[in-house]
Amino acid sequence: MNATRFPLQVMIKPFSAPFLFLHEHTKNKLAGCGGTAFLWQTMEGKFIVSAAHVWLELVKQRDARRGRMSIGIGMHPRVVSLLEAEPVDINEELDLVVLRAPAEITERMGNKAFYRTNTWPLAPALDGETLGVLGFPGELRRPRGLTIETNSFYYENMCAVSARSILIGAFQDELPVTVTHTDRAVKPMKSFGGISGAPVFVLRAGQPVWVGVVKRGAAGSGAEAGLQATHAHFIQTDGRLCVPYF
Repeated sequence: MNATRFPLQVMIKPFSAPFLFLHEHTKNKLAGCGGTAFLWQTMEGKFIVSAAHVWLELVKQRDARRGRMSIGIGMHPRVVSLLEAEPVDINEELDLVVLRAPAEITERMGNKAFYRTNTWPLAPALDGETLGVLGFPGELRRPRGLTIETNSFYYENMCAVSARSILIGAFQDELPVTVTHTDRAVKPMKSFGGISGAPVFVLRAGQPVWVGVVKRGAAGSGAEAGLQATHAHFIQTDGRLCVPYF
């Protein structure tokens, strides 16, 4: 992987983390589900941002299971528990959830970091800009005893923008850039499941600018199907959501 060829993915990787429900279904063996979360810091605190449907599924699994379990963010062994967390705000129509980050998170996240915005909102995505997404798809997770190995996936493509959402890719003439970060060879991905909640960035003046949150993959299979995202500016600096009326 050539970092100079795809500088955006290197810049945004620290801000994206696995967001998983883990359950010990048999002795010393884990099962799990989940998505991706974004680490965000404003003038009013530190937040964890993801897709509403990811959080609702994690809570559904938590409430349906017994025994040892966790809702966690991060990568083993540096995982922070969110098992008892409550959203600052959540909206299923926007497919956004915002959680306040626990006080101990900074010391526990290793190489992960919070993306800081000292002014808000940032300029939104524009039609035709090239956007980058880095998340943690389920196809790249592997259970190993009482841990789950997670690997990341980077997707880059042009976008089309509406007042409510962003479509990234799915244009016949624009093949996506995809980079898989694993320690082994993998087949081309057929599903983006697990990348929901990942932050969407654009590179402007040499700096990554956060513009959206992935909600779902578009209809179809594989990278050519594209991604759908919600605008980041619907989130306020206190973590509350500003629902647009159009």
